[in-house]
Amino acid sequence: MFRFYSSRELSRMLMIPLNRWKRWSREFLPPDPLGGLQSGYARQFSSREAFIVYLGGYMVSGLGLSIPLARQVIDDLRGWLKDNILDGHFVRHAAGDGSRVDWPRYEIHILDKGKASAVGSGTSRLTYHIREIESRLNTPDANLSRRQESYTETILKASPEPVEGGFPPVRRLLDITDLADRFASLLKSQ
Repeated sequence: MFRFYSSRELSRMLMIPLNRWKRWSREFLPPDPLGGLQSGYARQFSSREAFIVYLGGYMVSGLGLSIPLARQVIDDLRGWLKDNILDGHFVRHAAGDGSRVDWPRYEIHILDKGKASAVGSGTSRLTYHIREIESRLNTPDANLSRRQESYTETILKASPEPVEGGFPPVRRLLDITDLADRFASLLKSQ
């Protein structure tokens, strides 16, 4: 059974001010199909829509992206998010003993190579390195801050254009699995 949430409920459950939640929902979701501000209907969010708003808000407030850039990231990753997070993560499979399976985990490295060279395009050249981490172990030596990882990396939207200027691309890390886990636990705790 699907559950729908109001803006007020999500604001309270996710500990986000209501006015900020409403602003983010207007920025990261298409217009409400039941009407706008004058319709008299309050918008209802599915858990998938709420996660898209939560993700966009995190990229703005946590990673320091602008709203247009965060919107571009969501649009670029929409298919991957649907297959791996929205359809696969919130319904985590259980192991044979009934415990939850925590692997694989996903990290998205967002590389911003600056504005696109096409005149008037206004978008940034973004490349995404998506790491599917299969295992993460502490090393056998005495140094507890060292870990050994096994992962597979997929590159989405690789830009063939060279980086202009003297600086390397800006790299931001989005630990999408931790973000989805936090979102799911906040919804379930209420």
